[in-house]
Amino acid sequence: INAEYMGIPRGQMSARAQNAPLSSGDEDEDEFLLQANTNQDSYSQSFLYFVNSLFVCALPVYVFRNIVGFGDVPENMLKPVWLIVTVTCALILSFAYKNVAFSMKNTLHKARAHSITKSTVKSELGDKDKRGGEAVSIADVLRNRRMHQLNFTNIETMAFSMAYNNVFFLLSLVVFAFYVFQNMPPEYNFILSVSISAALPTLVSANYEL
Repeated sequence: INAEYMGIPRGQMSARAQNAPLSSGDEDEDEFLLQANTNQDSYSQSFLYFVNSLFVCALPVYVFRNIVGFGDVPENMLKPVWLIVTVTCALILSFAYKNVAFSMKNTLHKARAHSITKSTVKSELGDKDKRGGEAVSIADVLRNRRMHQLNFTNIETMAFSMAYNNVFFLLSLVVFAFYVFQNMPPEYNFILSVSISAALPTLVSANYEL
């Protein structure tokens, strides 16, 4: 069995894991469960959420400016409004990304929690798998497989959350901008439509469960 396929870097020694007390496996499992159930996003995830939401919330500016129009209101007066509404709604929408991703991650983690266990790894490796005279620890394989699964689940949930909330936002925008507030002045239509469309998925996602 290829040790790298099992998630063990080439040349990694397992003497420490071999001589470690039995409680270390429990500590690794507790650490994994803590990471799997935490609602704390990394800086890269938060940045990705904000950039994506900023792009999506900037689309209505193009639609209102080039399709709907703002009437006789000078564009110099509208630019600060565009900026404030876009950035504020992007921040609000990024919370919807986070809420849906966290809820879905918990659901998937519960469904996949028993797919990688000590017994399954041990049945594949036996007590020890040796490659090049170096022993591969079952605990190391288990930890690396679980972390790989957790990282893959994070990517899945982030992609789903952004796609789901983007569609929710854009559909809400169409309904509010072209039906609910269509008779209002364009500048007020823009502010209300974009703001409500960003707040609605965020409020819904606050109690989101799959």
